[in-house]
Amino acid sequence: SHKDEYFSGTDSPQNPPSVINAFSAQTPTSEPATPPAKPILPSPSPSLSPSPFQHTSTSPQNHQTPTTPHVPEQSNKLAFFCEGYKLDHSMTIFQVLYSINHKTSPGDVSLRNLWSKVHTIKYGSIDGNTPEHSFPLLSENENINNIEIDSHSIVEKGKASSLERLVPRLECWPQLDKSSSTTNILYLLRLLHDLSTNWNGVTSPSEKANMLVPHSEFVSTRLTTKLARQFDDPLSLCAMCFPQWCDAIPMICPFLFSFDIRVRRLTARAFGTARSLHSFQSRYQNASQESSSIRIARVQRQKVRVYRSKVVESAMKVMQLYSKSRAMLEIEFFNEVGTGTGPTLEFYSLVANKLREKTTGLWIDHNPNNESLFVDAPLGLHPKPIPFINASTEMTQNSVSMFRFIGQLIAKAMFDGRMIEIPLSESFLKLALGREVEAHDLHNVVPEIAKTLDGLLEICEEKREILHSNISDEEKKEKINSLKYHGSSFEDLCLSFILPTDHNVELLVGGANIPVSIDNVEQFVETVIDSYLGKGVVEQVKAFREGFSSVFSLSHLIPFSYQEIEILMCGEHKQLSSQELKQHAKADHGFTLNSPVVQMLFEVIDEMDSAEQRRFVLFITGSPRLPFGGLSQLKPPLTIVRKAPEPGRVPDEYLPSVMTCTNYLKLPDYSSKDVLKQRLHVAISDGQGSFHLS
Repeated sequence: SHKDEYFSGTDSPQNPPSVINAFSAQTPTSEPATPPAKPILPSPSPSLSPSPFQHTSTSPQNHQTPTTPHVPEQSNKLAFFCEGYKLDHSMTIFQVLYSINHKTSPGDVSLRNLWSKVHTIKYGSIDGNTPEHSFPLLSENENINNIEIDSHSIVEKGKASSLERLVPRLECWPQLDKSSSTTNILYLLRLLHDLSTNWNGVTSPSEKANMLVPHSEFVSTRLTTKLARQFDDPLSLCAMCFPQWCDAIPMICPFLFSFDIRVRRLTARAFGTARSLHSFQSRYQNASQESSSIRIARVQRQKVRVYRSKVVESAMKVMQLYSKSRAMLEIEFFNEVGTGTGPTLEFYSLVANKLREKTTGLWIDHNPNNESLFVDAPLGLHPKPIPFINASTEMTQNSVSMFRFIGQLIAKAMFDGRMIEIPLSESFLKLALGREVEAHDLHNVVPEIAKTLDGLLEICEEKREILHSNISDEEKKEKINSLKYHGSSFEDLCLSFILPTDHNVELLVGGANIPVSIDNVEQFVETVIDSYLGKGVVEQVKAFREGFSSVFSLSHLIPFSYQEIEILMCGEHKQLSSQELKQHAKADHGFTLNSPVVQMLFEVIDEMDSAEQRRFVLFITGSPRLPFGGLSQLKPPLTIVRKAPEPGRVPDEYLPSVMTCTNYLKLPDYSSKDVLKQRLHVAISDGQGSFHLS
């Protein structure tokens, strides 16, 4: 992309180098720290007295402009109250009144009482030392940050029948009338969907392919259309007020709605009014195929310049300064001319690669002895457990701070519509979303170890049955001592109380010298599970939640499956085909889709393996993955243009070049497919690492 000119005293390359150099493009100097969200009204606090707070007045003669004392930002907070509720700063006044009306008159949908009385909003200064729990909040997400994990309860849950674990509990659906027939229908649909999705936990895996019902069969076209209409109403988007069912049903039965409509709801509910209206305007223009000069929303942008050689340090500073900002981040690199989407996507890609390196020590590595630079995590990244015994405070603090940063980074990327390739394991997402974990979830973390523990759990169950049998103590002891693991005694297994994936980590004091026996096998199983799904990762999960929710609430991801969350975070990873390229790519400035070199390009891409296509997509867009929907959702679309040679030179002497901001591929008119393939390979292999004029 072309380089814009900026005039800023801190923008000069002659200034002393620093990790980050930021400058604003029409961005307010201060922005709300709390992201716009769903109307949230706190429960009335009996400890609050209305007398210390001043109420707003609509009388002009009584209006006075308060003077703001010069105090540190964190030492003073301004709170607003209405009808005994503490208000979220991101709410509009209409949202406040609408929510209070809904709480006091749930059946009144006409809102006729909303304007028939005077509503008093009180405000006052709250000392920064005042504990947050002095003002309890009433929120649907209030328990998502509470992690209480017990390894024994995890094991016990695994003993429940598969059907029993899948049955949804009506008490978890407070937003629905339990006596309504609609609730019963939703309950039945939820049960059928959960059975279909988790069929491998009910029957044998071999029957899964025949019995599983496709997810598309559960999608209701009418409900999807109805929800789409709600989020296509500009007035509703401006007021951020929607019927209660727009939140209740997608949270309880998200499978009834298509993925793209749930993404639209996520934008409206989590990303605020400006992003919602901007998204609405983009959809309208795409549908009408017209470029309207009317702008009903504009997303502010924050331009930040960073050092490529210090990309992680830069990213941490950027998140510290701008993660809560409503402005969209645009990254530039020092001493490079690229601006816009391309450098920004490459920034996220570079940071993601650095965070996935073995040297970070953040993740479980399934193949630590290979020569790869990156952690081997085929089932997704899962936190490396913090040792129970002799864990240094510095180690714990470093891990916690990094996971808080990772949460901020992923949330900010999603908030800005960027992709960042940090695929998290299903078990980690399950913990982060506050869902119950079971021993079976260990198969999504360390499958080989999970299989071993499954066998040990079977021995534990046999031991328990023997202990409860009506035989003598000597017979019980003899039968218990005869129990074997796949024909091998515990002595032959040579197990001790150390972490299976890291033999330097002891599970108990002196655990390396404590052999696993028939007498302590239950303790070993529980301690191992606790390391991977309990106390060993609880601090990392809490930090991730805290960082993520500082951008927008993690609870907004509840209506999505784990696979869908990965798509939202990382983008879609699928093989490109020549047919897809012909349908969704464009040719311009000297080329058409029927030009011989364009057809040769499609054939070369079609013949690439997965790794080569990843490098090609990274070369074109700045990110190794495409957005959900593949090439059809790439904005702007991939455009192939002719790269004209200089006088006296031939096209075969040139390499392809790109403009990542506009997804432009500048392709010379090569003489043959072999030449194109060789030159393209050189370009995507050696043309990474910087942005220059082409």
